[in-house]
Amino acid sequence: DDREKPEYNYVREVDYCSGACVLIPRDIFNELGGFDEQLAPAYGDDADFAMKLRVIGRRVVYQPRALVVHIEGATMGTSVTDGLKVFQEVNKLKLQTKWAEELTQHHFPNGQDLFLARERHTGPRILFIDHYVPTWDRDAGSLRMYEYIKIFLHLGAKVVLWPANLHRLDPYTSDLQQMGVEVLYGPMDFGNYMKENGPYFDLVYGCRSSVIKDYIDAIVHSGVPFVYDPHDLSYLREARRANIEGSKAVLREADRLRKLEHHIIKLCDGVVLLSSHEAELIARAFPEKRVFLQGTVHEVRESQRTFDDRQGLLFVGGFAHQPNLDAVKWFIRDVMPVIRKDIPDITLDIIGSSLPVELREKPVTGVRLLGYVDDLYPHFQASRVFIAPLRYGAGQKGKIAQSLGYGLPVVTTTVGAEGMPLEDGVSVLVADEPAAFASAVVRLYGDGRLWEGLSQRGLEICKTYYSRDTMTTKLRDMLVELGVKCQGG
Repeated sequence: DDREKPEYNYVREVDYCSGACVLIPRDIFNELGGFDEQLAPAYGDDADFAMKLRVIGRRVVYQPRALVVHIEGATMGTSVTDGLKVFQEVNKLKLQTKWAEELTQHHFPNGQDLFLARERHTGPRILFIDHYVPTWDRDAGSLRMYEYIKIFLHLGAKVVLWPANLHRLDPYTSDLQQMGVEVLYGPMDFGNYMKENGPYFDLVYGCRSSVIKDYIDAIVHSGVPFVYDPHDLSYLREARRANIEGSKAVLREADRLRKLEHHIIKLCDGVVLLSSHEAELIARAFPEKRVFLQGTVHEVRESQRTFDDRQGLLFVGGFAHQPNLDAVKWFIRDVMPVIRKDIPDITLDIIGSSLPVELREKPVTGVRLLGYVDDLYPHFQASRVFIAPLRYGAGQKGKIAQSLGYGLPVVTTTVGAEGMPLEDGVSVLVADEPAAFASAVVRLYGDGRLWEGLSQRGLEICKTYYSRDTMTTKLRDMLVELGVKCQGG
């Protein structure tokens, strides 16, 4: 078969690995007396040894990156009726006798339930659907999905990822495969996949209305519990955009998205939302639905540099997301000139993937367009103020939670702070008009005492609401409420 197929390329525990390519610690090999002499001269000794390993609590793990060339039958031939190859059948009977109880109670009949039999897994099975393999270092949505997948693995789940584009995007795909995620890619039909494998799943976790609209019928037909995660309510985001741009076309699109998202919500078993504002909206519109208020996941790292050791402003955001582009353009055009009247030499670093040409073609004094950066931490440590000048949007703003977790105070808008446990003047500064936003930046930039207070409160909020431990507990509770058994729940 094609060794590049998805089912052959993720790390997992298995019944045994062929002696053609197996690595065993010498001390364990000797402790168990090596291969069973009753199986000499060959065949079945590797499977037998794997059985013995499990008796002492060890596991056998399949590693797809281990590559050997094995020429079938080159040594022993291919006939099981003459030569040493006959021991393949002889030793099979010996194994069946020796391990009869184990094989009967804990293994599947030959050739049946291959989806289950191809790995030793007793936890829940989750089918994860998103637009593509999470590019965790390029956008906040991908980072959250990447962290959620890791948490589900930690909770003992098997995760199968269906990216809507069915593209094997590396290094991201290989990274997930090495964690034990089965990433699907290549020519596949979702309806056929669910007919064949749907009964094996305990939960479908589907993201984005633009993606799930193409899968919802097959998901509902499968009968598997389905949680819908829109990332944000796109109809709310587009309605706000229409108001900013005065566009009737965008407003019509917002109405279309509202109908689509409400249709999906009617059919799902639970909705994951990140903003408390949006959770309240959906709870009122669909009082019978389970609404799970979750959040982004961020590490909490105490600030290593003092207020006086820092300088400049920082913005982080992927520019494939339209609200980020609008925010930067508005800040550069309407806010930055006002700030520079008070702080003439102030600088702004703009970091983000998919940096648009329209920004690069119009350089602005004091503004550095850094584009994609693989390590954000040094930039969060060097900057004095983080800005999130979002005029429209929806959901929880991951960039703000990330900055809080790094101890870098934030100036944002009402939209930016919406749905998060933030208080103006206590954990962030909030302003919506250009002059007020500029005034807030200037104030924070020059007030070390205010800066320290916001920094400490931001760290506390991130640790309480957005740390990995917090989100692990919340996701475990969600699975338990949905009737999905997991470790610790």
